[in-house]
Amino acid sequence: MNSFSFQKTAFLSILFWGFFLAPLGAFALSENDIALKITPETPAPLEEVTATLVSYAIDINRLPITWRVSGATVSSGVGKKGIVFQAPASGKTVSVVATITIGDTSITKSVSLSTGNIDILWETVDVSVPKFYQGKKLPSPESVIRVVALPQLKQGGVTLKQNALVYEWRRNGKLIPSASGYGKHTVTFTNSNLKKSEMIEVTATSFDGRVSAETRTTISVVNPFVLFYEESPLLGKRLEQAFGKTLSLSKEEIMITAEPYFFSLKGDSVNSLSYEWQMNGEAIDHRRDIPNSIVLRPEGTSGVAKFVLRIKNAEKILQKADNSISITY
Repeated sequence: MNSFSFQKTAFLSILFWGFFLAPLGAFALSENDIALKITPETPAPLEEVTATLVSYAIDINRLPITWRVSGATVSSGVGKKGIVFQAPASGKTVSVVATITIGDTSITKSVSLSTGNIDILWETVDVSVPKFYQGKKLPSPESVIRVVALPQLKQGGVTLKQNALVYEWRRNGKLIPSASGYGKHTVTFTNSNLKKSEMIEVTATSFDGRVSAETRTTISVVNPFVLFYEESPLLGKRLEQAFGKTLSLSKEEIMITAEPYFFSLKGDSVNSLSYEWQMNGEAIDHRRDIPNSIVLRPEGTSGVAKFVLRIKNAEKILQKADNSISITY
């Protein structure tokens, strides 16, 4: 009786341990049962990268794993399912190899990682500024923005051409299907009238998918504004300084010219905007051929007059600006 019980117990133990050890040798596994995950997928040059082994078919925490980066062993041991390493410099390639030992066999997972750079240039297509303005044209609500990607990717020591890459564009986190694809290194869009900024992301990938790079930029949106300048009969527009909120008039006559900034205009003409001039709260007439200018001629006793200008863009209802100046005469 005791002998039978011992034999039965031993038989069950053999069955149990045989089943437990089966995944390590008896069950056929392939390299498809283990995945090698790289984070981030498209790292920048010299960025920190994490490589991790993932499997739902076997418990890799119990298996010996050896990691090699560009041929050099960087980690080895049971359950070593991840490493951290540095991405290569721009145009260089690094190989990552993980060898997983399962009984008398092994599975190898490998990946080659190349890095590159992408520069982003952007411009507003339809925004107007005064001719003397030397700064960048900034986007205002509902203006048109064009973004250009300038990738620097190399494969096999050869620089890949800009129009021979596959691009994926995202705006505020959402894919732009119409702008993405082979050779599509530019994207043009009308910015939202509800957002104060636009985040643009682009990924450029070689045709075979082996080399890629990504970047992003945030484009701030500004409100249009208008500044006042003196228009002199002899010197022309006095550009050295715009008028502030007050002005003491010491001349018999002065012409004030309003210069709008960052409005979307057709033909770059300030005359396509609507101008409403007021003095002390009442509308005043102005020349229709030069609606952005007004001539002031003080008459009678001294005093203070407040002039207000309101500008609107009829085609872009959110593009408007106003300014005021109090003149002592």
